[in-house]
Amino acid sequence: MKDERYRIVNLPLASAQLRAILDAASKQGRLQEVVEAGEWMHSELERNPMDFGESRDYKIASQLYMRVGFVSSLFVLFGVHQSRKVVFVLKIGWKG
Repeated sequence: MKDERYRIVNLPLASAQLRAILDAASKQGRLQEVVEAGEWMHSELERNPMDFGESRDYKIASQLYMRVGFVSSLFVLFGVHQSRKVVFVLKIGWKG
């Protein structure tokens, strides 16, 4: 059976934001909460990103469906390239 999961690509800004969020959550004693939300978010992006969150825009030139998703106090701005089965994570935020 062919693996139909999407490949997730974190852009450098999103990776830096995630590191900062994990550091802040650790200092606040909320690391477990953030890690669990992040794992759930990653799973949704990997399995079915077009059903996760809300639609924002479609970028014709890059063929990206822009979406925003929320899990607990985390949010993610991402683009989905359906034919290539790739999710580009552009921004990650936390209301911590």
